[in-house]
Amino acid sequence: MYTKAILFIEDQPFVDAIALTRKEAKSRACQKAITIFCESEIETIVKKHFISQVPTDDIPKEIQELIKKHREKNALLKQSLIPTEQEYGDLLDKMINDLNSPVKKKVNAVMTIDKNCLQLKIKLLTVYKMIHLPEESVAVTCDLYIVDRFIAQGTGPNRKIAQMNAYNKGAEILQNCTGLEVLTNFPKFDESELKKPDVIDIVYKGYSKMYESNLCRLNRLKQLPEGKRKRSDLVLIEHEEWSLDRQKHSHCILNQSATQCGCLLEWITEPENGCFRCTIKLQGEEISSCLAKQRKVAVSLASSKALFQLFESQPLVHRSRAQFASQWCSRNELVLLASSFTDGEVNILLEATEIDLNIAKAIETKLDGLFNISTLEEFITAPDWLPAEKKYLRNICNIKGLRVLAEIYCEETVFVVSQKYDLLQIVEILKYQPIKTHGRYSLVPDEEKPSYNDIAGELAANDSLIKEFVGASNLEPAPDATEEDSDPQEEITLDSDTEPFITANTVFVDNSSVTAETVKTADTPINLAEIPLPKSTSTPSRPTCNLEKYNQYQKQEVFKPDLKPVSINQLPAYREINVGSNEHVYKSEPLEHDFKSEPLEHVYKSEPLGTESSTYFSYAQTAKPFNTFQPNATSYISPQSFVPIGSHYNVDVEAGRMQSEDSKDWCYRLKNTVVKNTIAHWQTGYPHLYDISSSGNQQPASGVQATYTTYSEI
Repeated sequence: MYTKAILFIEDQPFVDAIALTRKEAKSRACQKAITIFCESEIETIVKKHFISQVPTDDIPKEIQELIKKHREKNALLKQSLIPTEQEYGDLLDKMINDLNSPVKKKVNAVMTIDKNCLQLKIKLLTVYKMIHLPEESVAVTCDLYIVDRFIAQGTGPNRKIAQMNAYNKGAEILQNCTGLEVLTNFPKFDESELKKPDVIDIVYKGYSKMYESNLCRLNRLKQLPEGKRKRSDLVLIEHEEWSLDRQKHSHCILNQSATQCGCLLEWITEPENGCFRCTIKLQGEEISSCLAKQRKVAVSLASSKALFQLFESQPLVHRSRAQFASQWCSRNELVLLASSFTDGEVNILLEATEIDLNIAKAIETKLDGLFNISTLEEFITAPDWLPAEKKYLRNICNIKGLRVLAEIYCEETVFVVSQKYDLLQIVEILKYQPIKTHGRYSLVPDEEKPSYNDIAGELAANDSLIKEFVGASNLEPAPDATEEDSDPQEEITLDSDTEPFITANTVFVDNSSVTAETVKTADTPINLAEIPLPKSTSTPSRPTCNLEKYNQYQKQEVFKPDLKPVSINQLPAYREINVGSNEHVYKSEPLEHDFKSEPLEHVYKSEPLGTESSTYFSYAQTAKPFNTFQPNATSYISPQSFVPIGSHYNVDVEAGRMQSEDSKDWCYRLKNTVVKNTIAHWQTGYPHLYDISSSGNQQPASGVQATYTTYSEI
């Protein structure tokens, strides 16, 4: 993978450069701009103010070959993912040949056609409609579309039989024609078919762009989304089971809330670079978009992203499960109430011919006593009610304008009666309740509602995974972390692709538990021979980190050294730290390396090792010939540092020892290392600078700070 950097001047692209890393590409672009400014006149610069006119012949050949291969790979990928219309004929011929095979003729046509469309990446669509037959019965039709061409229609008493009939007819038709005939002679798909009121469901299959919405549910509920509601009028409602895992049921919550509020919810999924992108729209306005490897995962992530953003601005209503057995009205209770009426008191709104008049009066009395005021309470019938009594209940509820829903409880049907309120009215009723709860509904307080930060980490991890899978860099950036969530170690972590900068990190180490006989100062050179070899490979004890002092020091101004260039031949074979001060003492010895014979690339890297003391391990690997170094980064670590020079070493920081690849023997052991779980490797033939933090044989006071410096090219 390569990186392209573009340098803009006054919002106009000036030069570009391509390299393997971001840092190198940025450096190349800046160097090209400086060269143009130094070698060209103003008129020439103005003419070359556009990238298309800037020469790019300085790109290395290996990068040009890499670019060419990458572009060819992308072209093949796009070509394989999105077939053109001309290629559909050959793909249909392959499917027709498979349908004509003797083995596949005996197999279920639904499975065969679906499998071929998925493997050949052919678009398949089935549209289910409800029709009324002349004999006043209801049937379901299934229209089968392949490559946006109408193939066949099947009819049946339910969706499954209608689908089977449509696929069987479609298989017979396809077996007797060619792919070219399907594309030229069969009628094309009309999108207006999806908006008809008799459409009950739309199913997309194969490798295609899928458009889905809650329009069919809105039509069944006789709610028109055009201009009925605004996005700000949306109220989120969740059932008791959904609240246990809101992210898992995010699409259900979003769909149910939009449908009950009369808002049009659309979700479109389409292939993109080997993955699937899902875009969610509410009332025609895009509210989220996510990319994932699977279509269902993309829909789930996009729904979660949209829902958790809406949680922060829209009211949330919680609907608990009804306790039918403790709330319903049994028939015995109804009969007891009916027996208290006299014949002269019976006065009912609806004529009752199938049930006793007193029972009818009891039903009306129950409804009037509960629904004479605005309430969210419900009237529930017991399973022992007679069918005629349930029928009378339905009829009287229609007259009174009450809502009646049939629900199943223990394989028995119960009727739930309530007043007709939309979600906005329910929210207003709940706001006036002392505990924000009434009936089965409760208004979730703002401080208890979830927020977008609850899933921001998972969305960022998915974006990072997709970026590695696709190799794209134009994904939506993850939201910035808040100050409370940020980590000081992560803020100062240096990346190999970032430009050089000067920073400092201070760690106060409590070394009071370290015992030693002597204390070395800045005037005392370090003798590696005095450091004993390890007696065992067990992990040495580490000093503790005083995090309270460390956090206090983070607010203070830290020491920054003067950036004085140092000659390459003056770099130390090792250096000492004057404990308790910021003065660097060097012992100069020439490096044993011929830069002219081996021009290499400069690399700077700094990585965090461990979290107990925030200690950082830095190394600089020298590269192409240059004459000077300058201090690049300063950190505060434990009070002793060594800078050995050699050809190839393996450093085990956890055990505090170093091994030469030539001798395979451990050279020495460093006591009381602060970092952990890190082994560093260097390549043969390069001069190296690396620091190993240790307390050595010293016993400084608790909280003493010391410094070390790494170097990079000027």
